[in-house]
Amino acid sequence: MARRRGNNEGTIYPRPNGTYRAQISLDGHRLSYNGQTRKACQDWLHKTRGRIDDGMTYEGAKTSLEDFFGEWLTMKSTTVRHHTERQYRQITRDYILPQLGSKELLQLRPDHIQLLYNQHIEAGVSPRTVELVHSVLRGALNHAVRLGLLSRNPTYAVVPPKPTPKEMKTLDENQIQTFLIVAQSEQLEFLPLYQLALTTGMRLGELLGLSWNDLDWDRQTLSVKRQLTRIRDKGLVLTPPKTKAALRTIKLGTSTWSILKSHHKSQYMTQSCRDPDWQEKDLVFTQTNGKPYGPRQVQKAYKRILNAAGLPNMRFHDLRHTAATHMIAKGVDMSTVKRRLGHTKVSTTFDNYVHAVPGMQEKAAAVMDEITTPVALPADLTAPKLHLTAPKLHPESDA
Repeated sequence: MARRRGNNEGTIYPRPNGTYRAQISLDGHRLSYNGQTRKACQDWLHKTRGRIDDGMTYEGAKTSLEDFFGEWLTMKSTTVRHHTERQYRQITRDYILPQLGSKELLQLRPDHIQLLYNQHIEAGVSPRTVELVHSVLRGALNHAVRLGLLSRNPTYAVVPPKPTPKEMKTLDENQIQTFLIVAQSEQLEFLPLYQLALTTGMRLGELLGLSWNDLDWDRQTLSVKRQLTRIRDKGLVLTPPKTKAALRTIKLGTSTWSILKSHHKSQYMTQSCRDPDWQEKDLVFTQTNGKPYGPRQVQKAYKRILNAAGLPNMRFHDLRHTAATHMIAKGVDMSTVKRRLGHTKVSTTFDNYVHAVPGMQEKAAAVMDEITTPVALPADLTAPKLHLTAPKLHPESDA
């Protein structure tokens, strides 16, 4: 007598082409799987029964990757910054859904994802972009696992390409002086901004979001409380810094403070003689009508100074690298550099900058040389013995 199958036990039967098909009932529907061997079908049934026990529904099982990403991106929009959400949507739209969007979640295998990465690399997509694709896919499918739609995340069996780190460029001391002298001559309105970038290592968005109320005139400090960001359909918006560690107070030197005081006086005079179009924002760095500078405006002006000064082409963010590198080279302790930069961990500061500090290898070599060089011995112990008499090996032969 044939054994009666229980609920959700499933069936396996051979197909005419020599493969096998497994089927299992779920919510009045049937889920099917075609495998090369009976063992593959048995494994599929076992995993599917486990997912059903964990609460998987038919609708969830048949969800396409495109539909799932739509729900996931809506959820992420409430938990991440606008810029991050926009990046997730762009990565999903351009690099994931065209190839994988029609696949059902349960159909998605590691080899599908690996093929996606390989195709992007062959098409000339940068390894960094493919790494972002991997990050977005991994995060979304982790959420599918938490919802019980997947028993495991297939991205963990995939090897994404390793991106080449961006080259870090810095200005040496002479180049810094040249840069500031040319800025003072040709872009006096931006000189205080460049000075702060080089002495504090602040990010461009943090500089542009700085308010006069953030300055403590008695203690000569400034507090980083916000950043200026351009958001699509909203324009320039003041938003909180990237992390809690980015909320920080930075001590300024006498020269930098003097430049800021002169800038404050100049801005006040401009405001006093302003036309009716002046827009009060209380920001430290504004255009002549009081509106904030956009990041692109500053970057274009910055590039003009580099060109006028005959300096290498480099990003504005490299002024932050320059500040960090010189602080470490001059002996500022790593914890202080971390706090000034707004890093969460000292290890981040260490990993990013110590290798770039000039002279560190030479200093290490000199220190270890000093440690391993023996102390000089007294002269009477080190002088050569000039009158040594060789022992006679065969004294009996002298008889």
